[in-house]
Amino acid sequence: MEVDLEKSLNTAGKLDYLKEKMILGVKFATYRSPDNILVLLASFDPSIGYTENGKVIINMGGWGRIREIVKAQTGIDLLRHNLNELKGRDRVDNTAITTNDKLLSKAPTKGFLECRLLGSEKHIINVSNNYTHKQTQENAYLGVEINDLTDWNIDNIIIIENFNAFCRFNEQHAKLVKGLTGAVTVLAYRGHNNKNITSILKALAQKDCKRYIFADYDLAGLKIAESMSKTLKAHGYILPNKPWMQTEKYIEMTVKENRKKQSSIKISSPSLTSYFEHIRDKYLAVPQETLIARRTPLKVVNI
Repeated sequence: MEVDLEKSLNTAGKLDYLKEKMILGVKFATYRSPDNILVLLASFDPSIGYTENGKVIINMGGWGRIREIVKAQTGIDLLRHNLNELKGRDRVDNTAITTNDKLLSKAPTKGFLECRLLGSEKHIINVSNNYTHKQTQENAYLGVEINDLTDWNIDNIIIIENFNAFCRFNEQHAKLVKGLTGAVTVLAYRGHNNKNITSILKALAQKDCKRYIFADYDLAGLKIAESMSKTLKAHGYILPNKPWMQTEKYIEMTVKENRKKQSSIKISSPSLTSYFEHIRDKYLAVPQETLIARRTPLKVVNI
């Protein structure tokens, strides 16, 4: 079997496409690219069908042969198995059906977020319903199911862009944030899976607490913060406190290679305008990690 076909057969979206066409019993399908999975299948086994004038013509019995090939390659029966149901299972459960445990399984972190808690032991025990009994240490974090966290009676949630900054941010850094109040703050890592990020932010948007975003002090960081704030329904951003009063310090901390890639970025949030102009005009790009390491004074910028 050709590598391209094998790869396509092990792609969830392509299996969805085949199942839909099979159920409809289509006799032909248009295609725009030679890597269309029906084109690849017809090339692999001419008994399935043939291509003509931008269409794949399916022969009599062609869908039956496709079903056999998919079953042999993946273990999945396109007619018998409910693909949406399989997508809701994890990798362990789906190994009973398919040899490719990653093919349809949801990520084990779906619905979870990595978080850390700042506050006194007494307050943390109370607000987390005994989920944890102490403040999270530096370089440690908890994997918390989102429904558990939404039941916690916390004061603040801070979404942090970078993993290192998330792991190192502690109570002393929180004290540097002017306008941040309350007994218990949850730090949540933004993560890399966009679908999971969106679902987490939507869930957190319903939480009855203050919701903030802390990102890099550069154009890309402002853009990320602005974008997340809409889904999170954030109350504000955490940014350097009056950085234009110490521009030379921020020029010194700038990573110029990062800044070169960001010149085309624009934002629209009025509360970020003065920061955007400072970064743009002074050619700045300061990572969160540097802000934390230098114990830079920060503030809550309300939206």
